[in-house]
Amino acid sequence: MPKPAQAKPTQAPRTTTAFHWVLLRSFLLSLLAFYFGLKFIFPGYFHPLAAHHADMYIMPEFAATHWDWVTCWSYPRPVLSMAATAAGSLGFEGGLLVFNLIFLLDLALLLSLLELRLLRRPIPAVLAFLTALLVVCSPGFYIAYSHDLGAVLAMFFGLLAILVIEQGRPRLSPESWLLYLALCLLSALSKESFIPALIIYGAFITLKQWRESKTSLLLVLIPIISAAASIYHSSRVGSAFVNAAAAASDPYHISLAPLSLYTTALCYLRPLMQPAFIGLLLLAGLLAYLRGRLFLFIGVLLAGASLLGPFLLLPNHKMAYYWWSPMPLWALLLPLSLAPMGAEERRPKKLPAWLGGRMLGYGFALLALIGTVLTVQQFRAINKAEMGWFLAQQDINRNLVSG
Repeated sequence: MPKPAQAKPTQAPRTTTAFHWVLLRSFLLSLLAFYFGLKFIFPGYFHPLAAHHADMYIMPEFAATHWDWVTCWSYPRPVLSMAATAAGSLGFEGGLLVFNLIFLLDLALLLSLLELRLLRRPIPAVLAFLTALLVVCSPGFYIAYSHDLGAVLAMFFGLLAILVIEQGRPRLSPESWLLYLALCLLSALSKESFIPALIIYGAFITLKQWRESKTSLLLVLIPIISAAASIYHSSRVGSAFVNAAAAASDPYHISLAPLSLYTTALCYLRPLMQPAFIGLLLLAGLLAYLRGRLFLFIGVLLAGASLLGPFLLLPNHKMAYYWWSPMPLWALLLPLSLAPMGAEERRPKKLPAWLGGRMLGYGFALLALIGTVLTVQQFRAINKAEMGWFLAQQDINRNLVSG
């Protein structure tokens, strides 16, 4: 008798409800890590709505001077200007609260995308918490997330763009492509900082599915077009931030000299490359290899490194709050490597069986926990040594506000 036809295994449906629940869970864990990191690690108190830099008053200033959309388009980074004006209408603390929430949404989107779209494995709550804690304790974070608002907003739109692609892959509708283009433009016109990560993401997706679909090359071209549009707009409005003709002494002088790029890269990497964090990265890389996730590991590693790219071009504008730039993506390497393996995942061939043992897995997890705790301690020491001026300014502002 002929055997009955067997149904082909189908991929688990990508339910919107599931994503919403995971996003909410990730948001709450990120909020918990945000409070814990600020209150107990650095700076040692929880006052996220207190100013530490004069630039933080830009939002209520824009709102008070009644900036409209036309005015915003006459300035660099117009989407940031629009968002700052809208947030500033809620007052100083209300505006900062809006951007704090956007930052927390950034963390929640990163964790949710990794869990449901890239790994397709549940990330334990402890791992998600430690991942967010690594970000909020990283060198320069306490200044950057509330000062470099353009980077926070650009990441938000960029992650939404990735979500659109991951929701529709492998066959994307014209509407998905248009929405992806719109979100890439919104990201680039907020700040150009997240565009390199979008290009790396597009390149890896193209390599992964080139045989199935040549249109995936658009995932690389659209972010490049968006960056070009932002640079063109900057040149039209006379932006000081993107100015190829800036003099050598100008803070925003652009240099492509190899030595300049190298010394600027060292400036940004030295605070991050603490012994514990280097060990954590090496351990994560080994675990990713053992679990057949090395391709994804390399992609996330390169995407994180690319977030430093725009700042390497500005040798006269080395800022401590740019140190944290790669950390939102590099912190994902922890859950990427430690999340439990699924039944469909395969380890690399020719590996000894003992490397897949449960006890060894527990040992790796313990090492990762110790490495994370040591990394947070070393990052805390860097912040305490380098962020004193900003904390002094914040103390002054807190005293002024309290009377």
